[in-house]
Amino acid sequence: MATTIIDTNITVDYEELDGSPQEGYSDDGTFEASRTLQCDWANRETLVRQLLGDTIATDSDVLVTRAHKYPGNSLAVAKGISGIQGVGRVMDAAGDLTVASYEKARLSVKYVQSKNANDSNEGSAGEDPEIYSENLRPSAEYLTFPNRKSTELYPADGSSADIIKQNPVIPIILPGAEWQITKKKRNSLSFSSADLWGMLGKINSDAVVSNWYATTFAVGTLLWMPFEVSREVLRSGQGLWTIGLKMIYKPQGWNSFYYLDKNSMPSSGPGPLRKNPGGALYEPYTSAAYGPIINALRGA
Repeated sequence: MATTIIDTNITVDYEELDGSPQEGYSDDGTFEASRTLQCDWANRETLVRQLLGDTIATDSDVLVTRAHKYPGNSLAVAKGISGIQGVGRVMDAAGDLTVASYEKARLSVKYVQSKNANDSNEGSAGEDPEIYSENLRPSAEYLTFPNRKSTELYPADGSSADIIKQNPVIPIILPGAEWQITKKKRNSLSFSSADLWGMLGKINSDAVVSNWYATTFAVGTLLWMPFEVSREVLRSGQGLWTIGLKMIYKPQGWNSFYYLDKNSMPSSGPGPLRKNPGGALYEPYTSAAYGPIINALRGA
């Protein structure tokens, strides 16, 4: 994909008003300024587009128009329009007051200086080129098993001494978690989308470490869920990727199950099952190595 970068060309006639610009510095020393510009009302949208620049991407190429540079400081570029005010109302010939029209438009344009020349047209000033995050959200799965063995119970309020025979269900709570990894603003992918698609529904064949949470996920305890991949093109023409992975953690393992024993009681804990005595294990979840993709995402 070819990228063409051009400077913006302001074709709209405008003037800068008295009292403009207003300049200042943020807490971290970043130069900021606001200019008040005035143009014909009919040309206000065109002027806004030319000030802020644009990126047009097709399947074959990208045309980038840089944002307007602040006079006297080429590192500061137009980042937004904080307001557009009409000046000199023009009355409709028929006297219609439902839609206002004006002779002039007054624009408040915000300029921000980037910390270096390379990112003056690429997002916010001082923004890190890559952002990595992990989220671990605890969860719980509730299972109930039928209890075929009668249990003798009595009213708790002591209103009766009569025996009540019940078959209450047997509750089991399985702790777990949802683990998410997100990497933003990657310049490229070190793996293909086919690699990601091939992981769907697979459990981990290798132990996976989360240094952020000082946790090691044992083999077979993570299930690869649907992922998210998106791409943005900056005004500089640079394409950046965002990748989000989600895995569901089961401490007992995805191929371990509770079951009813010969007495129709739940097993003491989850465990593997066999298709027949002495036969192959029943493992509906197939496995794949998580490490190569996760480590590539981390930049390891």
